[in-house]
Parts: sequence; structure tokens; C-alpha cells
Amino acid sequence: WMQQTSPQELVHISLGTYCTREHNSLKISNGKWHWFSHGIGGKSALDYLIKVQNIPFTTDLKQLEDYVILEQVRFGDRIRFRTEIGFSDFSLPPLVLQPLVENAIKHGFSGTEKTGRIHITSGYYEKGVYLRVTDSGVGLTKARQDDIAQALKERKPISNTRGGIGLANVHARLQMFYGPDAGLTLESESGQGTTCTLWL
Repeated sequence: WMQQTSPQELVHISLGTYCTREHNSLKISNGKWHWFSHGIGGKSALDYLIKVQNIPFTTDLKQLEDYVILEQVRFGDRIRFRTEIGFSDFSLPPLVLQPLVENAIKHGFSGTEKTGRIHITSGYYEKGVYLRVTDSGVGLTKARQDDIAQALKERKPISNTRGGIGLANVHARLQMFYGPDAGLTLESESGQGTTCTLWL
């Protein structure tokens, strides 16, 4: 389906997921909702995401940090978040980081009592910039990793187990904006956590 999906349709999917998650958090903290509903909320948010192909990484990171604050209201000290940014002077499509962090919280930590740690890093590689999201969650089986990697390589649908749709969406959008060498790769170990790397 990704081969027939336009950037605008992918933005609709991203925004739909985003608004659904934030709306759920609104019930817990009306104050934290203000930044979205009065910032780029509703139709203006959709227009913004469709018209603006790229935004500064620092802007996306700030929005992500606000999202994490909402989740910390829900989970308390069970969610630990830190960044180690080696390079920040670049742009990227809107809402590519948030689905990865959402996956980590929803699929990696839910159902467990352990403290979840999410670590975001950035830096250079030989062809450009990378972003890495590492979590300490439940991880993935080798079979599941192989299924996801093969589906991403072949641009095929991924079942919605462990956030497959969100991963496919991010991968497709990066390739649409940056070309075939860009995209998402995933490394995981069952019981040890998962690392998603975005190659820009």
C-alpha cells in the first residue's frame, strides 16, 4: 500500500494517530493539551503538515518532549526520557520521532511494572544524518524483527503488532522525502529493548 500512498495521505495517517493519542492524554492533563490545541491544532495542524515538508529537528524534538511529558503524567516515574544530541542543525518531515516513542511506551512498557527508559541520539554517518531511538522495553523476537525488516525492504504492509503501521509510515515518508537510501532500521532483543534508527 505504501507505493500507492501519497505524502499527503501519509500525513493524514500520522496526524490521526497523533491527535488520537493526545486526545486520550487530555483527560489526564488539560494544561498540557494547550500547546497542541492552541499551537498547531485541528485543521491548521493538518494544513501545516501538508504544506511544510520539513521542519527543524529542534522543533520536532520540542513537540516530542511535550508529548513525553503527557505520558509521564500517566505513568509517573516509570518513564525516563533523555536525549544526547550530537548534531541538531538539520530538518526532517514532521512527526517522525513521536510514533517511535509512542511505540516504545505503548508496546515496550505497557503491561510491565519495570521503569521504561527512552534515549534519543543524533549524529553523522557517511551519507548524512541519523537519529536513534532506544528503549529498554520488552523487545522483539528474532522472527518478528525479520518480518519487519523484510516488509520495510520490500515496501510491503506490516501487521499492527508492535506498532508495525507506524514504523511503515515513518519509513515510507523518509524515503519519499530523502530517497531510497533513507529510511528506518530496527534492532531488538527479546527482553532487552529495541533501537530504531532513522537514516536521513
